[in-house]
Amino acid sequence: MKRKSFGYIYRYDKDNLPELLVLSFKNIEYEFYRLPGGGVEENESYFDGCIREIFEESGLKNLTFVRDLAKVKYYKEYIKSDVERIDYLFYIGQDTFNDWEHCVVSNDKDDGEVFCFSWIKKDQFHLVSPEFRDRLTTDEIPEIFGD
Repeated sequence: MKRKSFGYIYRYDKDNLPELLVLSFKNIEYEFYRLPGGGVEENESYFDGCIREIFEESGLKNLTFVRDLAKVKYYKEYIKSDVERIDYLFYIGQDTFNDWEHCVVSNDKDDGEVFCFSWIKKDQFHLVSPEFRDRLTTDEIPEIFGD
């Protein structure tokens, strides 16, 4: 079973509306946005793995931990493996770039990949990969809806 962890990172725009951080691949055509995160190493906690992956993929530091999100288990066809995933909700201030690219620096297969980051509002959540979209509800993460 693969252990994974992803960060649902939000901020408020200049009009005080919540936005969710998403990524796309610079050199790979992909239908949906993804979230920063990935594999948790053998002797690593889910939380520490999430923080490490977010930094490797985005360069972001100084995230404010908000809370844990529920553990999910599923089969991921693309990697032909069962997955156990624990995700976390983080907040970051408005002083973050609106859009940026980051070259991944890691000891994993995504080393050297370039990810493109941007912020989306709730009317664009349908563009997030179904792997992550189930969590994007007012019941699970009301903070990102601003209702």
